[in-house]
Amino acid sequence: GSITAAALLAVAAVVSAYVWAGRGTPQAADTDVPEAPLTSEATTGSTSPAVSAEDTREEMDEFVTTYLATVTSDPESAFDQLTPQFQEASGGYDGYLGWWSTVRSAEVVDIQSNPSDRTVDYTVTYVMKTGRSDTQQVRLQLQREDDGYLIAGEG
Repeated sequence: GSITAAALLAVAAVVSAYVWAGRGTPQAADTDVPEAPLTSEATTGSTSPAVSAEDTREEMDEFVTTYLATVTSDPESAFDQLTPQFQEASGGYDGYLGWWSTVRSAEVVDIQSNPSDRTVDYTVTYVMKTGRSDTQQVRLQLQREDDGYLIAGEG
């Protein structure tokens, strides 16, 4: 997907907040956006606070909703949204595709993200290629990766 200026600013704000809070770590520095222009005053008309928990919650909700919309039409792209460890735990691409190839669609009914531990709990209705419908509760563990997220685990 494309990176919006707002997303770049959000990442820069989070990194700045960590540095200002004295939490600067090599990992935090790696996620910094190189030479990101500081245009928040010009675009918002005021100084913006660090990214709120609500903004992070919305990002996480959107990531999972987009992932579920993509997985049935483009499973290869969706598989790339898993960490290498979770790709392996899923049985590699063949194991992953073994289940997802039986699903016609996956629709999020309810979603609740928790920014503090990067978990997303959601209710999803799967419509299988057989026509059968199945609603399940799922919890995913996300991992921050550059300007977005990867799925690090389930359960």
